[in-house]
Amino acid sequence: MEQMLFLIFVLAATSNSEWIAQHSGLPPSSEKKPNTFSLNLTWQGDDDSVPHTVTLNLQRSEAIETRLPIYKLNKKGKPYQASLSHLKHSTFYNDLKTMSSVSLTSFTQEEMNVHGSFMSGDEKFDIQPYQPRIHKRSTSAQKGDHIITKREVNKMIGDSCSVLPPEGSPDYNRIQKTAKVFKERFGSYSTKIDEKNNTSPVDNLNRVKRQTLPDTTYIIQLYMVVDYYLSEKLKESRIEIGWSGDDSDYIHFVMGHIASEIDVRYRNIDSSVSPVSATWTIGTKLSYLTIAETGLESSWTFPSSSGSLDSSTGLNSFNTWIAVNEDTLPSDADHYMLVTSLDLTSGGSSSNAGLAFVGGVCGNYPSSINEFGDTTILAHELGHK
Repeated sequence: MEQMLFLIFVLAATSNSEWIAQHSGLPPSSEKKPNTFSLNLTWQGDDDSVPHTVTLNLQRSEAIETRLPIYKLNKKGKPYQASLSHLKHSTFYNDLKTMSSVSLTSFTQEEMNVHGSFMSGDEKFDIQPYQPRIHKRSTSAQKGDHIITKREVNKMIGDSCSVLPPEGSPDYNRIQKTAKVFKERFGSYSTKIDEKNNTSPVDNLNRVKRQTLPDTTYIIQLYMVVDYYLSEKLKESRIEIGWSGDDSDYIHFVMGHIASEIDVRYRNIDSSVSPVSATWTIGTKLSYLTIAETGLESSWTFPSSSGSLDSSTGLNSFNTWIAVNEDTLPSDADHYMLVTSLDLTSGGSSSNAGLAFVGGVCGNYPSSINEFGDTTILAHELGHK
C-alpha cells in the first residue's frame, strides 16, 4: 500500500504555539474533491479555558494554473517552455470572508490532508498535517492529526520597498502625468473619516451609482521565478518530507500556495473606497513558473557568499533579463515575481524584504524581487505595480 506523505513547508515564521486541530466537514479522500465545502476548526489557543473556533466556507480557487507551464533556461540564458507541471493530487480552495487559502491533498484513499492559512479575529494561522519532526510540542498528536500554528512576521514593510523608473524614461513620465491628473481631479485623497462632519473624502466626489456600472474582474497573470538558492532549499524540503512527485511538482505546489494567498488578499480589496467611480475586483493567477536549476541560471542573485543580496541590484538585473528575453517570454504575463531565500538588504540594512518598480505592469518594468516567506510582502510589492 502506498504510504501517505506529509507535506511541510513554511510560508512565514510561526510562533512556538501549536495546537492539535479538531475538525469536521473534511471531504472523504475516497470521493472526488468537491467544488465547495465547509470546514469547521476548533483549537485550544493560548488561553486554556477558551477554545477557538472558525468555519471556513471554501470554494475552488482559480488562482493557480493546475497544468502550469514550466520555463527553463538554455545555455545562453534564454527561457523556453520545457514542460507542464500537473498538480493532480492537490486542489486549492479559498474563503474571502476569513481570508482562507487552503489545499486538499490526497495520495491515497485513506487520508485527506489540509494545508494553508486563515484569519481568526486579527490573527493569521497556518494549518498543516502533523509531522513529528516539525511539530515537537504536540506530544499527544497522532498520525492523521492536523496542527494549527499562529503566524508571526519577522520583517515589517519599510519605506524602501519601491523605486520609480529612471527619471526621464517614458514610464517615469507616464507615472508623473497620472499622478498630476489624479491630484487635479481628486485632490489629496484619503479614506480617513472627517470626525467633525462624519464624512469621508469619498462622499464628496461626483460618483456614478455603482449598480449602473458593470462588475469587472481584472486578473493579473503572475510569472513566478524561483532563484537557485530557493530552488535548492525547496528540493531539500521535498526529499525530507518524501513528496512522491518531482521537484517541479513540489515547487509548483509551494508557489501555488503563495499565489493563492496573494489572490485572496487582492480579492478582498473594497473597490467602494476608490475615488474612481467603478465596480471592480482584482485577482491574481499563477500562470507561469521558472525554476533556476544552477547558479548560472540565476544570474539575478548568484553568486552570494554572504547569504544576502542588495535588493536594488537584484531587481535591476532581473528586469534587464526580462527586457532582453521579451521575444521568448509569454506575451500575456503581467508581472514577473522573483522569489529568493537570500536575505534582501537595502543600504546595508537587512530590514528590507522586497522591492518593486512603481507602475511597472503598464510599462517596461513589470518586475519585483521578494524574500521567500510571508506573503504579505509579495502582495505588497505587487501593489506597487
